[in-house]
Amino acid sequence: TQSTWGSAWSVMPLSSSQMLSLRLELTLGASSAAATRTVAIPPSSSFADLFCRCSVAFGALLNTEFTFKYLDDEGDFVSIHSDCDWHECLRLYYQSASQPSSPLVLYIIISVSSLNSSNKVVKVQTYNLANFNDHPYWEQRSQQIAHLIRNDWPDIVGFQEIRIDSSSSPTQSMLADLLHLLPEYSHSFWTPGMSYQHGTVYEGIGVISRHPIVCAKMHPLPLDPHAVDQNGRACIKAQILVSGSKTVAGADPTKSVLLDFFVTHLSYSNDQQDEQAFALWQYVLSEDTGLPQILVADFNVSSDYEHPLDFLTGAATIDGMTGDFQDVWKVVRPQEPGFTFPAWGPLEGRIDRILIRNSSSVSPLDIKIVGKGTCEEDSPSDHMSVIADLLVSTQK
Repeated sequence: TQSTWGSAWSVMPLSSSQMLSLRLELTLGASSAAATRTVAIPPSSSFADLFCRCSVAFGALLNTEFTFKYLDDEGDFVSIHSDCDWHECLRLYYQSASQPSSPLVLYIIISVSSLNSSNKVVKVQTYNLANFNDHPYWEQRSQQIAHLIRNDWPDIVGFQEIRIDSSSSPTQSMLADLLHLLPEYSHSFWTPGMSYQHGTVYEGIGVISRHPIVCAKMHPLPLDPHAVDQNGRACIKAQILVSGSKTVAGADPTKSVLLDFFVTHLSYSNDQQDEQAFALWQYVLSEDTGLPQILVADFNVSSDYEHPLDFLTGAATIDGMTGDFQDVWKVVRPQEPGFTFPAWGPLEGRIDRILIRNSSSVSPLDIKIVGKGTCEEDSPSDHMSVIADLLVSTQK
């Protein structure tokens, strides 16, 4: 059985000295989810080179043989030989097309039978809520945050800066307020990382899910007693059984996938971030059983010091070690800055990110940013939120 995973881009004749930037969109059958990538390729190169670049760009999504084709005037697919270059492809296409002004549309053809029967599209979100003690308008903001979540309907959401104030009567809880507004998210877990006001106010991280949380636990991150930031930091690991989400064409919709979902919030002090990133990496490794691992966080990294993220994504070392996470934004939108803070301009940094690892079982599809405001008074948070579509499978 053949399935068209549609991809489309326009091609303009260029000189051999120019690079052709291709925006690829891979539509996953009936699920309507799409994976997007950008690749650069010289127009004089052959389609064999594009095959290689697509395989690298899409990773596990194209882990089988595939071909490029275009539609002729009869509506039939015409295969493109791997030795063909861009100019030859354009010449053949426009010679055969009845409307020469139409852009060239290429299709990636792969075999449905090669797909894992448990493949599912899982939507995840990360959001720093801006705690209600330091940031006003929580009643208004909670409604805005719930509205943003409903708009995209993620399967799982990771939160930072959740506060609970037990000194008020009744106790005020940011997580409880959001769960009241979002009753469909019937599974949740949170942990405090720090306390204030003689132990009556707690701040931490949490996760809400539309799918069962099989187990969840907290792991503390190191705190340097001499650092500027004396706020306690932690990481949550929630193992979640995802069922009923979108599936790719040919997949069994009754199948479920099990994944590991991590949430954290690193220190704002550069002098602690490396130590916490290293401890986070060791913890993730210790919990690795081969399942898809997804990490959402406010990493608090500044644009002039990204070493902790470089370490986690394999671009830098700490104590001779390096991570192997993929930064979903960098994979999907490498030419866009992806700034998330502050929610009202001018934007300063890409603090909030979604990372994944175990690439044979999880691949990036798409990613976006929501929650932009014009000022503090009309913004849901001082951070914008990041939402990603991921293709997740279970190999067991």
